[in-house]
Amino acid sequence: MAVIKEVEPESGWKVLLVDHTSVRIMSAACRMFDVTEEGVTLVENIEISRQPMPDMEALYFITPTVESVKQLCSDFGREKQGPMYDAAHVYFTSHVSDELLYKIKTTEGLISRLKSLKELNLEFISLESRAFTLELPDAFHHIYSPSAPIGANRKQEMERRIADKLLTLCVTLGQRPAVRYKKPMREGYYDSAQEVAKLVEEGMDSVERMAVGIQLWDTVGAGQQCTLLLVDRCDDPLTPLMHDYGYQAMVYDVMDIRQDRYKYSYRNDKGEQVTKEVVLNELDALWPRLRHLHIADAMSTVSDDFKRFMSESKATGLVKREVSDIKEMAAAIKGMPQYKELMGKFSLHMDLTKRCMDEYQQKNLEKVSEQEQNLAMGADAQGKSVKNQAAAVREVLESNEVSEDDKLRLLMVYVISQDGVTEATLEPLLEAARLTRHLSTVRNLEHLNVSLQKKGPKPSMFKLKGGSKTKPSDASYDLARYRPPLENVIMTLVDGKLDKDQFPYVTAPSKDKQAAAAAPLLGQSVRSRPRANRFELPTGGGDDDDAASGREAPKFIVFVVGGVSHAEIASAYHVSKVSGHSVAIGSTDVVSPVRFLRSIEH
Repeated sequence: MAVIKEVEPESGWKVLLVDHTSVRIMSAACRMFDVTEEGVTLVENIEISRQPMPDMEALYFITPTVESVKQLCSDFGREKQGPMYDAAHVYFTSHVSDELLYKIKTTEGLISRLKSLKELNLEFISLESRAFTLELPDAFHHIYSPSAPIGANRKQEMERRIADKLLTLCVTLGQRPAVRYKKPMREGYYDSAQEVAKLVEEGMDSVERMAVGIQLWDTVGAGQQCTLLLVDRCDDPLTPLMHDYGYQAMVYDVMDIRQDRYKYSYRNDKGEQVTKEVVLNELDALWPRLRHLHIADAMSTVSDDFKRFMSESKATGLVKREVSDIKEMAAAIKGMPQYKELMGKFSLHMDLTKRCMDEYQQKNLEKVSEQEQNLAMGADAQGKSVKNQAAAVREVLESNEVSEDDKLRLLMVYVISQDGVTEATLEPLLEAARLTRHLSTVRNLEHLNVSLQKKGPKPSMFKLKGGSKTKPSDASYDLARYRPPLENVIMTLVDGKLDKDQFPYVTAPSKDKQAAAAAPLLGQSVRSRPRANRFELPTGGGDDDDAASGREAPKFIVFVVGGVSHAEIASAYHVSKVSGHSVAIGSTDVVSPVRFLRSIEH
């Protein structure tokens, strides 16, 4: 919002131009209402055809790509038609190359109307208060797939892109973190976390050398330096395949959610069929409270909260009877128009939780999940060893009531949890599931450090040394016994007990590093340095101890190279809550189980 406020044309009105990446960054930080309140009359995509507005000044908030810069120059390099806008204020999301700056400089029609050009450090998207993404869904393919674009540097180029984007996160937050990484099992193999960690450290050193005289990093007290921990998706390929029954994880697994948008149909109070699209984010008053609850708890919480809300609102006509469906909620809305928005949220989540449970029943997920949990935990719900697991898995794979994707996920969970399987065991299971054409997909697990040979090594994140373990809040549910290994890693990290051999520092923190201060690029001051909006690494995990003492809690950023699951995002919140430490989690992409499955296939 500071960028939009900074541009003040004499008329008081301006046009905002964005590209497909910058619009996601903006949407994560503010609402359209906030933008229009600052004098923006129109928001347009720079990538599509637009009508000229020669009397208006334009604010370009774009990424420094060849395509976006080409379109910027085209808007003002039109000799016959004249410029699209009266003037240009250009804000790039990150550093722009010399080649692109030269193109801008040599576009005569643009230079004469260019009123400002600035580089920001915003190459990440704030998804939630403790979660962010770099929006690099192709990272998984470039790093792990043998069929990725040919070229010896494809993996290294992607690692550089990841590091550059992470550097903008550090600068935006004003944090100079101590960088740690999960050590690869063998040097040169599955080492992306290590390589990105080194590049981030080099990037921070480079920024400090280039900037002089103005404080770049926030000053922190002794022992309060932020820690950035990088791990690799291949350290745990199991978690993204598991069925998780946290509300958010389940919604993104079994429902059709695209870019956090959920579309559903219902009948309004007039009996008309209405289709509505909603965004699942923290602007929804109920979503932050519900998203990490077990689906059963989420259902009961929505119902209980609604009844309490009705009672407190003195809606006596509804309090006296059970309110359990959308039809009764429609009646409530008619009687209380002033609460229509909140009532709509209650309606949404009652509908969404019900649809999740409908999918659970229709897809026979109880049978699938029972085997997944037994395989991942190495025991059944009573803690007893399961005999002949292959036979139990085969029974599910033979079922006509289980979808092909769920069968394939279960088969992969079996392969990963068994430390590899013999061909003699795998082929009959594929035939029983009628998945023989997916043999190559299962074999692709080898590219994620999974051995397909019996007695092969497990992915290394399962072999942690020492450290405390968290007690999951939903452990009472038989199908929620498994917890992501990353949860234990994070808890061990904030406890200060994370093994330094398994998770070494790139550069061990020192008092000099903690107190170091340097200037940002382009001479930006601390006051003008762009700050993250929703993602600000809040102090503490919800307890008042640190606030009461006036002491800032340590900050931890965990980054998963290759994609993070919703279950792992929930783990970061859980550790923050039980430990009182501020933990944020990010990745190249947020992956649902089906998306992860498709990534392995290709």
